[in-house]
Amino acid sequence: MHGFMVRPASPSIAEAELAERYAIRTSPPVLAIMERLWDAARAGLDPEDTEAGLSQHAFARFHGLLSLALLGRVDERSEAVMADCEWALGGGTSRMSSAAFSEWLYDVLEGWAAEATKMSLIGLADELLETITVRGSGAGGAYKLRAPADVEWMGLVRFRDMAAPPTAINWY
Repeated sequence: MHGFMVRPASPSIAEAELAERYAIRTSPPVLAIMERLWDAARAGLDPEDTEAGLSQHAFARFHGLLSLALLGRVDERSEAVMADCEWALGGGTSRMSSAAFSEWLYDVLEGWAAEATKMSLIGLADELLETITVRGSGAGGAYKLRAPADVEWMGLVRFRDMAAPPTAINWY
């Protein structure tokens, strides 16, 4: 024998699950809803902020609304700590890229969706958009973030998968 193992011809269950997760994450409908959520998060930027990416302040604002929608009860201090943790998990740079935001938010959606299917993820994302934003009436119908007092808890009791990748939203 030569001291090495031959890899089996069929992928393991874990490899198959990873491949399925990647296929869902990169499917055109999921990419489209992630782009809409990115646009909503960028609605939290200060009007004079024209830099690429998302500022930490805009991320914290979006995160706060998301927390209210998913958790229903979050005090201001706890929310600030959770947003800081999420910012660090997302890379912790001066600006968050669209790709880093999508990675972070996909993990959140995957943990809270009723099932790990494309339709369940898209349905939850659409419901979140409706809960935390108001569609603008101007050209392009840009998103406007709701005031925290106008965001209602979506009624989810707990996230779906205790083994989902950790985020501050599912540590709560």
